[in-house]
Amino acid sequence: MTFALLMLMTLASSIPARASGSLSDVGSEWYVAYSSHLGNRRIGVLAQSQDGRKVYCMESGAPSTLDFESVQVIADSEMSRSIAWLIRRYQDTKNPLIHAGIGILVHDAYDLNRQNWENAQPEIKVNNADAFVEAERLLQEARNHVPINATLRSQYEVGRRSGYVDVLVGGPDGVNVPDVEFTLNLSGPAVFSSDGKSTFRGTSGSDARRIYWTATGTGDVSVSVAYDYGTVEQLVSSQDYVRFATMKAAAGQTLSFPVRKEFAPLISTAVARRIVNEGDHVLDTVTSDVAAGDSWEEGVEVNALGYYFDSLEHADLGKTVHPHDNESASGYLERLRGLGHEPSGYASAMFDAPKRSVQVSAVSTANGNEPYLASADSGFGTWVWVIDHTKQKALTQEYVVKDVLSDFLEIPETLSIRKVPSVDSSVTEHSATVGSELSDVIVVTGLPGDAGSFKGNAEYGFQADDSVAEVKVFWSGSGDGSDDTPYKPAANESPEEDRHHRLVGAWRYAAANRTIKVGGGAPDMSGKPVNIIAETPGYYVFVYSFAGDARAAPVRSAYDDAWECVRVQGFVESRPESASIQTHAEPATVELGESSYDSATISGAVPEGSYITFSAFSTDSQNDTLNVEDPILDELRVDLTADVAEQTVRSDSVVAGHVGLLQWKATLWSSEGEILDSHELGLPEETTKIIAHANPGKSSKSTNETVDEARSSQADELARTGTTAIPALAIPASIALLSGMLMMSIPRAQRGKWRAGALNPRNQRNLAYPDER
Repeated sequence: MTFALLMLMTLASSIPARASGSLSDVGSEWYVAYSSHLGNRRIGVLAQSQDGRKVYCMESGAPSTLDFESVQVIADSEMSRSIAWLIRRYQDTKNPLIHAGIGILVHDAYDLNRQNWENAQPEIKVNNADAFVEAERLLQEARNHVPINATLRSQYEVGRRSGYVDVLVGGPDGVNVPDVEFTLNLSGPAVFSSDGKSTFRGTSGSDARRIYWTATGTGDVSVSVAYDYGTVEQLVSSQDYVRFATMKAAAGQTLSFPVRKEFAPLISTAVARRIVNEGDHVLDTVTSDVAAGDSWEEGVEVNALGYYFDSLEHADLGKTVHPHDNESASGYLERLRGLGHEPSGYASAMFDAPKRSVQVSAVSTANGNEPYLASADSGFGTWVWVIDHTKQKALTQEYVVKDVLSDFLEIPETLSIRKVPSVDSSVTEHSATVGSELSDVIVVTGLPGDAGSFKGNAEYGFQADDSVAEVKVFWSGSGDGSDDTPYKPAANESPEEDRHHRLVGAWRYAAANRTIKVGGGAPDMSGKPVNIIAETPGYYVFVYSFAGDARAAPVRSAYDDAWECVRVQGFVESRPESASIQTHAEPATVELGESSYDSATISGAVPEGSYITFSAFSTDSQNDTLNVEDPILDELRVDLTADVAEQTVRSDSVVAGHVGLLQWKATLWSSEGEILDSHELGLPEETTKIIAHANPGKSSKSTNETVDEARSSQADELARTGTTAIPALAIPASIALLSGMLMMSIPRAQRGKWRAGALNPRNQRNLAYPDER
């Protein structure tokens, strides 16, 4: 029984619907009356349905009734849409001429008795010719408002994240039809911006109607349009009628396009300087951008994190590490750690738009603020930058869904940390006479331990090591043996040659951590002995210079450095006695943690206000090179007693921090601060050896005990070093005539060490560095 019932229902649904109903008459304001051979007739609205819909005759010559048997659908066409639009448009307009015109169009399109309609037309025109004119006008009006198609145009506005769709509804004559209702449907990861929904209902205009959309994800979106049009239907009766039926939707165009809510931020970076001196800040410039065709979402802030890696060797250059596809930031950094690369500096940069640049300075800890300063042993360094999705704000994570990673050892991100060499030097004699041989002892430290081995890297733009240093000797004076004082060196830069200044000579030496002796027959870089003879009275100055390279900074001693200046006077038959110093470090060997000191005996009377300075330098615990830049004792001053034939003074006691050597230096100064006597670094008598404890359980003597023992046992047994006093009786009588000249003070230049880049604030020694930047 159930099956039979279902079958009957199916059959019933397949049979066209038939309905019956009654109509009501209308007044004369709805039609035009005319006389026909069949009697009085009307054209226009003949009746109306119970719901008020007007009906028009479509069967000429048939008697009209106010009922109908059924309703039939009239096929869709341009004409049916036009008639439907007119009937609906003038549904409430009481104008007989308009409705007579609509009636004429209905007969032309649907009259069931074509011959009767042709016969009736002349009869209507007798008194109502204007009805046919109105029919033509109405038809043209309908053509301007009847839709026959709907097309779409789409355009991105913000990348693929948002855009719009233009809707155009067209009529039969190719013009845009206004006031047509339409429906847009979005399928895919996007919604309409107006209400966040995927369906939009609107009305067409004379111009395109623009509707905006916003992506909600990534993928393909399909947008389709359907527009509304009117239909008419046939009432079957003894006199068939036409009336407006309903509005239906016709499918228009469908478009598909890809959308993407997220965007792909990019960062480009370049170090501020490719060469950085040790002790400097490490800077980087980071610039934001987006991929081509993409755009930055307004209000989204992206945090980029920088990781600085140092201690790379020149053999590492070119060994670029590229991120893997879809590799995470944490995974990439972990992979670098597995390759032996651990960050030593950190930075971050925040961006809220593309094409923004930020200069950052590395800090020593992640999220810290203590500056990272380039280490002397850090070699080459490079930056890696990442945008880590997991470390972004919640809003940013909606738009930035993938990590962004830069290469390790990118060329623009790789720099060289340049060691800053130090030079400590002193001429053998600060006073001499014409005909004397001049010499200088120079201690060079701070260059790379493998200086000269790096052949450069053209790809990265790093020059090869400069393996050569140069020592020049300059003379200045009156030139005629008169007063040379006005030409005493008083400037940092070396002078231009003229009648009072000339270059005596220039010699090349290997650029390495070493002690160089210049003059006295010692060979230069080529192996040739160097002899420098003072031929003219005046001032002779030794100037050491190293041009610098990618791994070592330039360094040059100052022209007015008193340590490097020899005052040469004319030869005379006698020479006055001059004060000199004899020094000795005590003890010669100490265990780690024990103290040592330096002592000096001054032979000969010194002027009022003279003094001695003591300095102590230790070897570097990393590479056993002398650390002249950071002395353990720095120019400790001890005042002397004037007009005493001999006196002994000593320095404070010091304790070295590690096993190695402790080298001492004592300098005798006049009251005007001019050097009267000194010695070079490295003399055996001025070296204390620091050894490890022979017995780890042995307790070291106290500093006071060591000092007291040293005073009692060694005070009378000091070794004599430096310039030895010349007994007056042993000097030829002719030298005595120059006693007044030899007592002239030697201009002072405060002691210090040469270091590229800046003055040492402790000793204020004049420096000279070419501007390598």
